[in-house]
Amino acid sequence: MVEATLKPTESPRSEVPPNQNQAAKQLMRKINEIQELPTLSTVFAQVLSLLQDINTPAEELARVIEKDQAMVPKLLKLVNSSFFGFADKVSSVQHAIMLLGFSTVRNAVLSVEVINALKLRRKIQDFDITRFWRHAIAVAVIGRHLDEMTGKQYREDAFAGGLIHDIGKIVMAYYFIDRFEATWKSMHRDNLYFWEAERLHFPIDHAAIGAQLAKRWNLPDRLKNVVAHHHTGITRGDEDNLVLIVHAADALANQYMDEEMQDRQWPILEEARKLLARQIDSVEEWMPEIKEEILSACAVLIK
Repeated sequence: MVEATLKPTESPRSEVPPNQNQAAKQLMRKINEIQELPTLSTVFAQVLSLLQDINTPAEELARVIEKDQAMVPKLLKLVNSSFFGFADKVSSVQHAIMLLGFSTVRNAVLSVEVINALKLRRKIQDFDITRFWRHAIAVAVIGRHLDEMTGKQYREDAFAGGLIHDIGKIVMAYYFIDRFEATWKSMHRDNLYFWEAERLHFPIDHAAIGAQLAKRWNLPDRLKNVVAHHHTGITRGDEDNLVLIVHAADALANQYMDEEMQDRQWPILEEARKLLARQIDSVEEWMPEIKEEILSACAVLIK
């Protein structure tokens, strides 16, 4: 059993010096000008559009998803895994929608789409993309469980936000590989957190870059907020608790699901500790129960 070494902390992002503001704007401009940024499929865009209307028939949503023949077997494999734990086999997309509901199906489709879209073009020394996605899935599952234990206000958004919280790192690795490799080396050489090391090589952090990608994908504002503020806990909307849940899930995933990270002290913002005090204090009791869910989802989604 791992002894928790989670510690309270202030916001990890200090004020940006004035001379970095211009560099930050220039880098963001470069990102905005990249025409070949990873995209999600038109099928996912149609799914999002249909889910805006709670009266959308399950048959119509199923027909849209079934347009992507590569998506269907992955989706059904995930639905039939122990991650969902259905006793009987789910044999069709429409059946999955009826059992799971729109929001859960959206997350299943999002999981398949995002992992497929964000594949590294080349290997980066010491950066393991499989480990990256294992962490993302762990944060998603832990976030969903934290929300369930605190009132089920954001359940599916906690999962989706956890899954995509670090997508900015992939954009860094895609298009700014020299800086990203330098950041990765600094992190390991100097025993830094990634968000500390990136300050040495980037004028903006992976959270801001990831939020820009989420904007390009037309994801809901509440998910863009999670990506943008999962380290600072600062939001401009009404989903403060959602951001804090994903923030805490990130720390817990590092502490309990990544053997290489378990010796580190993973900071949790004081606001998140206040919101999730009982859940954080009892993590040793409930974490073993959801590890199987995490491992099952990883086995299906990561090849």
